[in-house]
Amino acid sequence: MWQTFVLPLFYAAFELYKAENYPTNKKKLFVCWKKTFKAFMLIPVTTSTEFVVELIGRDFEQMIEDNHEEAQRRWELRKNFRGVCGDSKSNPTSAEASERNSQHIL
Repeated sequence: MWQTFVLPLFYAAFELYKAENYPTNKKKLFVCWKKTFKAFMLIPVTTSTEFVVELIGRDFEQMIEDNHEEAQRRWELRKNFRGVCGDSKSNPTSAEASERNSQHIL
C-alpha cells in the first residue's frame, strides 16, 4: 500500500534528484524515503537500511532512473501531440476539439 499511496508523492522529487549536485541533499531524500516507509509500516526507526530496502523490493537509484525515463517518454509524447498510448487521436488539436464541442452542443 505504501507504493500505491506514498511513493507517487516522491516522483517529482526524483526528477529534482537527477539534477541535484550536492550529495547531502541526495542523502536527505533517501532518508526521507526510508522514513516514510518505516512510519507507514510501523517499523522501528532502528531497523537497518538494508532490511528496509529489501522490504520495499526496489533499488532507490534504479527507481529514480526508471521514473526519469518514463517522465522523458511521456514528455516526448506530449511534445509531439500524441497520447500516452501513442495514438494521435487521443490528443486532438484545439481546432478539432472546439469543432467537436460545438457539434456536441448543437
